[in-house]
Amino acid sequence: GLLDLSGSGQLSLTGDFIDNDGLNGFSELGSRVVFNGSLPQAISTSGFQEEFAYLTMNKTGGSDLTLNSPILVKATATLSTGLIMTSDPTGLLTVASTGGFFGASNASFIHGPLVQYGGTAGTNKGYPIGKGNGMRAISFRPVASSTTDAFKAEFFPFDPHVAVGIPVESPLSDISYCDYWTFERAAGSMDGQVSFGWQPPMLCPILSVPDLRIAKWDGAIWR
Repeated sequence: GLLDLSGSGQLSLTGDFIDNDGLNGFSELGSRVVFNGSLPQAISTSGFQEEFAYLTMNKTGGSDLTLNSPILVKATATLSTGLIMTSDPTGLLTVASTGGFFGASNASFIHGPLVQYGGTAGTNKGYPIGKGNGMRAISFRPVASSTTDAFKAEFFPFDPHVAVGIPVESPLSDISYCDYWTFERAAGSMDGQVSFGWQPPMLCPILSVPDLRIAKWDGAIWR
């Protein structure tokens, strides 16, 4: 069968999105799929990466959307309410170079890994990731424009002393005991500047903002 929403079609779902037919079973160009159920929802395929143009999270009752299969968003993912639960590699969310995000807050973010392609030189590209009930977004400002380079980001609310490693390089005195991020190339060789921060609900108190630094684990030590 064929679900043809191409053009400006919209599908509002309170249940699951299941496609066992293949990419040709859903014509998505220019369309929008809205997840607005009050119960948990899921996206599942027969093993391929489903493609969406516009995807909207507008769920009620604090429920989430779980990716049981990988998906690609080509245009805009609007995050109003409800988390998108992702995993690597079976439930990975990838955003094309033509795509991006609108909205995002503690009420709606990517709960797990996120891959984004592309970037414009000197312009911040947001990664609305987090875990639990808190968004801990990363932004990336590339030094050159690209449509083929990609980065994968994920936030972890765990003690990096245990999960990653302990040694720190002077003049660092210590690292967070509460959380850390991973941010790594998924394709290409693009360089740029990474920024991240904090917002309520706090996992650890910030005692002295001027003393804060970004530290990177090089495989043996925090630098």
